[in-house]
Amino acid sequence: MEKNGNPRYIQSKEELKEMEEKKTKKKEKKNEEKKEEIKEKIELRSENTRMFIAEEPPLIVRIGTVAITLVIACVFLAACFVRINGKTLWEWIVSG
Repeated sequence: MEKNGNPRYIQSKEELKEMEEKKTKKKEKKNEEKKEEIKEKIELRSENTRMFIAEEPPLIVRIGTVAITLVIACVFLAACFVRINGKTLWEWIVSG
């Protein structure tokens, strides 16, 4: 792989492909190891905890979470665009 003392020189496209394949295999191996580790951690928990993790929250909780997020986003947007005496609400808040 070395040419003129440069270890980063790649002589052919085949070597480049081999290097990319090795990197891909390493990444896949790391991903598999992470998945196994997560699976083992979940298996160590009690039955009640596993059931709680697997359970989807009720519809009212999901809707409430979305509603609160939208309200906060609207307040932030209003603070950025609503002007009072030539200054936005955000400028009033920041400047004191």
